[in-house]
Amino acid sequence: MHGYERNGSAGALLQAAAVVAYYTILGAVIKRLITNNDSASRLLAPTEN
Repeated sequence: MHGYERNGSAGALLQAAAVVAYYTILGAVIKRLITNNDSASRLLAPTEN
């Protein structure tokens, strides 16, 4: 933690990279769920049976 405070720009870059990676993975997972229409429709409409 103190290393980040001393070295602000590197800490900010690291945090930004982590956030970008997180949302990239999240977007890929969501895209895969949307592309897989069968499970998506089953998850979104469980009353359909």
